[in-house]
Amino acid sequence: MKRILLFIIIGVGLLTGCKSESSNNGDLDGFWQMTGRPGLTWSFQGKILEFRDVNQVHHDLMAKFRHEGNLLIVYDFRVVDRDAGDPLVTESEMEDLRAYGINDLVEEQFQIRQLTSDDMHLESDDESLHFRKY
Repeated sequence: MKRILLFIIIGVGLLTGCKSESSNNGDLDGFWQMTGRPGLTWSFQGKILEFRDVNQVHHDLMAKFRHEGNLLIVYDFRVVDRDAGDPLVTESEMEDLRAYGINDLVEEQFQIRQLTSDDMHLESDDESLHFRKY
């Protein structure tokens, strides 16, 4: 009986001691393929947005984002390079950023025109981007 009680106490301690972090991004979370731009993807997880080019024409990049109602704010753009500490995107990498539909080095804001579990349409002052969930 003492062993069973001990196992229950340890089990409860382990479960309450673990901090579980979850995302409140809803349909936004996941892997999105840009339509009309073959090989380019956006991937949302937690508070990080990763931009990938499966054709390896453009650098893989990442950014932070905020999802506020029908507004998507993307900022803190970085080149994915773990060995170099994921440096900030510079003017010399702006071509890569533009390929993913981002035209501002500091912050880009998109209106979310449509967001379902398999379709997303974003609009900024300069871009109209369509995605399908992959």
